[in-house]
Amino acid sequence: MSNLDHQTYSKKNFQMATFTYIILCILGTVFYKERIAFADLSFHMFCLIKDQDYIIQNQRFGAFITQSIPIIGSKLNLSLEIISIAYSLGFALYYFSIFLIVYKLLKNQRMALVMLLLSTLMVCDTFFWIQSELPQGLAMMVLAFGIITHKPDIKEYTKLELVLLIPILITVAYFHPLIFIPFTFICLFLLLSATEYQLDKKLINFSLLCFWGTYILKNTLLKVESSYESGAKSGLENFITLFPNYFINRGTGQFIMYIVSPGLLVLFIGMNALYIYQKKYLKIGLLNVFFMGYLILISVTYNYANFRTYYMENLYLPLVVIIGIAFVFDGLPKLNHYTQVILLSSICIFTIIDIASTRVIYLNRQNKQRQIMRETSHLPQKKLLIDANLLHQETFLTTFGMTPFEFWLLSSIETPNDVRSIIITPQPSNIDYIQYYYNKAFISQWGVFDYDKLDNQYFNFTDTTNYVYYRPINN
Repeated sequence: MSNLDHQTYSKKNFQMATFTYIILCILGTVFYKERIAFADLSFHMFCLIKDQDYIIQNQRFGAFITQSIPIIGSKLNLSLEIISIAYSLGFALYYFSIFLIVYKLLKNQRMALVMLLLSTLMVCDTFFWIQSELPQGLAMMVLAFGIITHKPDIKEYTKLELVLLIPILITVAYFHPLIFIPFTFICLFLLLSATEYQLDKKLINFSLLCFWGTYILKNTLLKVESSYESGAKSGLENFITLFPNYFINRGTGQFIMYIVSPGLLVLFIGMNALYIYQKKYLKIGLLNVFFMGYLILISVTYNYANFRTYYMENLYLPLVVIIGIAFVFDGLPKLNHYTQVILLSSICIFTIIDIASTRVIYLNRQNKQRQIMRETSHLPQKKLLIDANLLHQETFLTTFGMTPFEFWLLSSIETPNDVRSIIITPQPSNIDYIQYYYNKAFISQWGVFDYDKLDNQYFNFTDTTNYVYYRPINN
């Protein structure tokens, strides 16, 4: 095929990817309530607007990029609805921007397509649970490798490119504790591929050293204790209790039944077949050790009964990067350009359809919240305490800890003159005391917030009665 034909199909890939990201941005705008008024992000919205400052958790400071949106919006006195739309759209634009930078600015089509796969190949529920630092960190990691692999010799890099690479690598190391696995895989893969693809081993080794130096430092001398990460590490005990049934456990079953996309398995099987045919045994070993090792790590460590699809899908996303790198570098070039466009387009189309159909789950959850607000709108009390055991918990995705913030945000946008403060909890007896105290405060599991310390432009709480128990009519 001529160079002109190659450029034509490369252009088609870019157009297809750009169209996909535009659709994802549109969906992010249209489905903004299901994304922003859901779980952790509603809490983030509350705190970011209340304090007009960042809430960097567990040292994952890379999140400042997306968190800047509600902070800037509140400083500009934009409405809560506009800020929510912008915040939801901002996450989609973050991933789109990295794709554009890698493809257009760095002229690195391979890593740009890895970014596209990260945004589509196994994205469904995580489209609605968007605040996680792991996918944000993976995207930043793609940007780092977009720089590392876009020139064949370190001598061709400008000083500015090399200087910018260092803070990006540091940021990636801080984004999420699991990110060291896909980062290490990519470095080892590129070292094996350096001669074939004219990559500079010195720059790859420097990047690996910089990343690991930062990662070790942040987990030793600069370590900050985190209850969340300590709890996650406690799951490692499952390697003892589940031995030797690492592939026959709840976590692995959940991965196969609820999370994994057919595309991921097809690419994994296909790349193994290709490497066997090419007798690239080092790459077979590298791919399988990291892919299967990561799968076992997550499915065993997070082998919980209270399985949440959106959370587990998020944790499995590094598998997309592991497969994506191998496929884009070694698999995709073996296909003719027409097949490349068809395959990538199919992945994007199925993802968009999947996201649109999955939206029903999160819409139903919010409609149940709207129902509670409607059936209690006549009550003089706007501050309610509801026993989660009286509700259909699957509809609520067994997620209740953030419901006060969800009700605040949803009611503030839809009924600004009837802002609600509703707590749904499976253990209401633990907070019985709120029936007798704090009549001028918004209360949640995460704190008590006095009305007089909240900006009534965004927190229009007017009910000064005490919290009361409420039993839903239609549960």
